[in-house]
Amino acid sequence: MSASALSLAACGGGEGSANGVVGRASAPVMPAEMTPVHASRFLGQAQLFATQADIDALLDQGYTNWLNTQFNMPIEKKGWDWLFEQGYNALEFRGVASDYLCWKDLISAPDTLRKRVALILSEVFVVSQNSLASALQIAAYWDLLNEHAFGNFFDLLKAVTLSPAMGRYLNTSGNKKADPVTGRQPDENYAREVMQLFTLGLFQLNLNGSLKRNASGQPIETYSQEDVTELAKVFTGWVVDNRNSTADKQLVHRNPMRLVAADHSNDAVSFLGSTIPANTPGEQALDMALRTLFQHPNVAPFWARQLIQMMVTSNPSADYVERVARAFENNGNGVRGDMRVFITAVLLDPEARDPSLISNPDFGKLREPIARYIQWARTFNARPADDKWRIPQTSSPSTQLGQSPFRSPSVFNFFRPNYVPSGSEFSSRGMIGPEFQLLSEVTVAAYVNFMEKAVSNKTPLRSTYSGWLELAANPVELVNQLVFLLVADQMSNTLKQEIVRAVGSISIEMNRNANLRNRLYSAIVLILASPQYLIQK
Repeated sequence: MSASALSLAACGGGEGSANGVVGRASAPVMPAEMTPVHASRFLGQAQLFATQADIDALLDQGYTNWLNTQFNMPIEKKGWDWLFEQGYNALEFRGVASDYLCWKDLISAPDTLRKRVALILSEVFVVSQNSLASALQIAAYWDLLNEHAFGNFFDLLKAVTLSPAMGRYLNTSGNKKADPVTGRQPDENYAREVMQLFTLGLFQLNLNGSLKRNASGQPIETYSQEDVTELAKVFTGWVVDNRNSTADKQLVHRNPMRLVAADHSNDAVSFLGSTIPANTPGEQALDMALRTLFQHPNVAPFWARQLIQMMVTSNPSADYVERVARAFENNGNGVRGDMRVFITAVLLDPEARDPSLISNPDFGKLREPIARYIQWARTFNARPADDKWRIPQTSSPSTQLGQSPFRSPSVFNFFRPNYVPSGSEFSSRGMIGPEFQLLSEVTVAAYVNFMEKAVSNKTPLRSTYSGWLELAANPVELVNQLVFLLVADQMSNTLKQEIVRAVGSISIEMNRNANLRNRLYSAIVLILASPQYLIQK
């Protein structure tokens, strides 16, 4: 099955989206009243899944109160603490325990919006267990992303910069100032990626996400190689803090990196039009550099577009991007980078909530494989047989999901935010489909096979499907309820009828209990494999 066979006017972006999505005829409208279908759709965007209990709570609270409840919900248990409680801090578990931890949190933790946002942050501020030696590094980093998900973006950026996981992954730890005798120069890896991937992007942006252009009509680069070389000086002298290693060897994976002043460059630093004077203390130089990045006009549209893409639609209109970017720039009280206001702006924008856009073929996004697995597990309360959560990575594109938390193959994430599927209509329509970078004939088949096993309780997670087996006696009611929760009723009657016929063809006259399960399993898998499910709107 090719990308174009999956539906293909369903996602978009790039420069084309910055100028408005193709085919959008009128301004979006916020519905006056929330319906159960509206609630199911919102929850799918905000937390990846919707149960009937969640829908009832949202209908009772309203969008704003629900969001505030989520924002104020404490972290139930830090990943670091859970690993130690389970004994997964031992060396023999190494990296695999990070898979157990991440799946456990994403599938069972009560602070569902926080976990959704932390997962998004992990796919932008990328570190990968594939390149790190200990699950504790990922646990500490995951805790960091959770802690700062609802705080201020500057604090998040600084915490990421000083984290041991990032220090090891992008070579900040142990980076030393230039040595004219040996010819050594500061490592430029983090300096480049913190601008390209974490804050600014490659080209200057207007507030609505469109490209700024020079007199010749060419995009204007955000930074130069000289900016990278200069900024790299700031990131010298930082090392993983092992001063307490005698008392607790594991703390080296959690404590922020510390400065070794003798290895830090005291040169003046000039980048992006700002200057850090010579002999500025290393901690102060770092703060000044990160504030220069934080205050750059690209950060708001760069992050607004990516957060919208990951939560709502791959090809947001320019107006949508600008509204969200303005919320990043000012939370209403003169504060820049307020993540709560920023997230709220994404989820409660009229373009996110207008149900009429569901029928627009240019609106929506392809669900990530991780998100599909989480949705199934959350919807049907799937749990492991014990509390160990031994769910291994699911990275294989030929036998599994082709994606697994903290298992990105590179710092560029599993997919690029501007990816345009080849051999499709995306390019000619000026659109993008980031998640389609994970899609191929092989991954589609592997996903369906993987989910068939998961749904039928043949993987480490098990669901009792409490209440669902009785519903399976009536294929129409079963399919309608599944489509309501899994797809927010976004499925054509024609396809629903086909699924109903397929499910109803499984006779329950003999082996009733076994075949009720087969009906339920078949209905779920057919929905999870359908294009109208895979494209989230």
